[in-house]
Amino acid sequence: MTTPDPLSKAIESTAPAASLPGWYGDLLGAVSAHVSTGRRRALASVNAELVQTYWRIGREILDRQDREGYGTKVIDRLSADLKTAFPDAKGFSSRNLKYMRAFAAAWPEDEIGHQPVALVGHSEVVQPLAAQLSWRHHQTLLDRVRDDRQRHWYAAQAIEEGGAAESWSARSRPGCINGPARPSPTSTAPCPGLNLRASQDFVA
Repeated sequence: MTTPDPLSKAIESTAPAASLPGWYGDLLGAVSAHVSTGRRRALASVNAELVQTYWRIGREILDRQDREGYGTKVIDRLSADLKTAFPDAKGFSSRNLKYMRAFAAAWPEDEIGHQPVALVGHSEVVQPLAAQLSWRHHQTLLDRVRDDRQRHWYAAQAIEEGGAAESWSARSRPGCINGPARPSPTSTAPCPGLNLRASQDFVA
């Protein structure tokens, strides 16, 4: 069943249809379209900024580890201090910080992007590949795909299928994203046609 448009419901509750001019439906449709587009762009921008922030945090951790070398106690302490500094924020568990470190190691900077969604004329600038996926999708890819080219393929496939707006789940089968065997490094599409959905049991 189609959900009624909220603006249409508001108009129905505040004014009889007979009191509105004939062109009012067109105005309502145009305004509703702008609201929907604005919401979509706002969500995309927020998601991209979150992914970029997590990448930058991971890069800081990774660079420091490369220079100094340290154990898990440093990440545990960093997690505790971040939770204290930002008590209303989520995502600073030790587990998630380790995901950020792995994320920075897995994706080059040019696939992350550091610019918000923008407009050029009437065309929306496309976000870099990794910035278009949710953090849960990235956690899934980091857990289940070791090969860089395969990870890139799955990310592109998820975006093409609208994966950033839904969750993934894949049957356990050899050569697929959560199967016991890893995809072949030479394969470009290990599971053609597979509908990928991301797990929902990760820390956001």
